[in-house]
Amino acid sequence: MRTILVLGATGVRGGGVARRLLAEGRWTVRTLTRRPERDAARTLRALGAEVVRGDSADPLALRRALVDCGALFASVEGWGRSERDLARGRELLLTAAEAGVPELVLQTSPAELGLEHRARALGLGATLVRTATDYEALPALFRPVADPDGGWYVECPDDDAPRAGVCMDDVAGIVSAVLADRAAWRGRTLCAVGDVLPPSAYVALVARELGAVVECRRVPGMPYETDAVGEMRAMLALSRSLHPAMRSFDAWLAGTRAQRAAAAAASIAPHAAATPSSARTALPTASARRAASPSSSAPSAPAAASGV
Repeated sequence: MRTILVLGATGVRGGGVARRLLAEGRWTVRTLTRRPERDAARTLRALGAEVVRGDSADPLALRRALVDCGALFASVEGWGRSERDLARGRELLLTAAEAGVPELVLQTSPAELGLEHRARALGLGATLVRTATDYEALPALFRPVADPDGGWYVECPDDDAPRAGVCMDDVAGIVSAVLADRAAWRGRTLCAVGDVLPPSAYVALVARELGAVVECRRVPGMPYETDAVGEMRAMLALSRSLHPAMRSFDAWLAGTRAQRAAAAAASIAPHAAATPSSARTALPTASARRAASPSSSAPSAPAAASGV
């Protein structure tokens, strides 16, 4: 089997890709980590990954890890926000070019246009997989807060323009599909999208999970990152064709209910010591509502089956 080096494999994005490729069994997966003794690295080793000690920011360590590799996956999403990360990204691409890596898949975002252009200029034939907003971030982004006059609300942009979202685990499915058909995807750019909904729809789904009635208050001129709806819907169709198990936001909420409820349980204690009712109080999860002190001054909301 060919070997692929997956950078960031002990993190969320690289970890999802590494686990999927290991489960599919079409690639030998190599990872590079500064701390092979960490639980995440041990788990990958138990799944069959080759875990190599080293820092991906070190060109020599990266070049050694790339020996005999047929492909490289790296997530540079978020690296466009600081000059330090941009420099690291440029060094990574240069090292990959010097090592002669046959295949390169980069997970990016629009903030990394400079790195995308650099990859093209180096002639790496990279496939660029851009990602929509993480589903994991949306419940917090559209989390209801208490109205001092009673009830719950979320502030939304006045035009209610749709925004694309995606589950990070499903991005790994897209990467796998791209690697399985490199002839078709070499040198191309696509965006991994799982759903395209207006803020009011995201709010309604989060409110349903919380078992609460939530008002979506339109705020004229509210800063909000929107997407080119037509393009995102086309990418949604493409994403589903590449990865038929791609989940909608609704399906993701239902499928991760138990996991999110467990995470919510860890935040019960801070919620019990809630701020006064004059403060903007976030709507607690169902688990937190059941455990919170009866003296909490936040407005009551209907019970829900699980937390968000």
